[in-house]
Amino acid sequence: DSFRNPCALIFPVFILGLFGCGVYAFYRQDRRKALLYLLPIFLTLLAAMLGKYPFRGRVILFLIPSYYVFIALGFEKVVGLLKGFQKWGALCLALLLLAAPLKDAFAHFTQSRDWVQNREALEFLRDHYEAGDFLVMNTSAMPPFWYYAGSLGFGRMFKQDTLAIKDGQLVKGVKVAQFARYLGEGAGGRFLALRYEYHVYDDKGFFREVLGLKDPPQMLKEGQAFSSPPLGRTWVFLSKAPEDDDRIMNNIIRDSFDKRAKRLLASEQKNAAVYLYDLK
Repeated sequence: DSFRNPCALIFPVFILGLFGCGVYAFYRQDRRKALLYLLPIFLTLLAAMLGKYPFRGRVILFLIPSYYVFIALGFEKVVGLLKGFQKWGALCLALLLLAAPLKDAFAHFTQSRDWVQNREALEFLRDHYEAGDFLVMNTSAMPPFWYYAGSLGFGRMFKQDTLAIKDGQLVKGVKVAQFARYLGEGAGGRFLALRYEYHVYDDKGFFREVLGLKDPPQMLKEGQAFSSPPLGRTWVFLSKAPEDDDRIMNNIIRDSFDKRAKRLLASEQKNAAVYLYDLK
């Protein structure tokens, strides 16, 4: 599965064959260097087998160089065995190997990419944020918010409440509200689910974990004003994923706050926006 993500290669059984041939060829050529490239793969796989680290996705991007070295050597080894058919064999193998990257490149060339300007929106929030301001986000906004809170430095500005003692240390977090990626529909029309939770940041303002609350989620009906308790200065950060539901949900959220209070500040970027309200 790691050949698919993060290596972006399909036909994993075929790729595994090339990988195995590459390991064999490299080991025969230079055992020390082959083991050096194999070591990070082996250690990460061992950690995954022990349940200590995932073995898929962006968290193993550091393994891609080792993967590609062995796959390339395996490709060279297999082509070398195709006596009399090396030219056409290499072309066919290359097309199989590069099928996914070529497909993605063609899609981006013909359809372009739908950029999301989260950084620009959050730079605006950073420049106008005041300690104690409340934060409301949608689900798509959470990962970029966590990242930029640390990289842009505004995570250090959060006023965090003491929550509990964990492993002998105080755990502090900032309370936020999240509109879950859930667009429900009933007899009364469409509705969204809102829940409160605590986000934990370290002393440098980098995100660490989410601590959920046991309170049941609240429901916000389309066309209804935001009805939660007064929160004072409240920032609403909305980001958009490719799914069309995000566009509909963001419109409902924005409309609900506009019905409750007047916007004090706003920054609308491509597929991302922040709004400041004074909820009284």
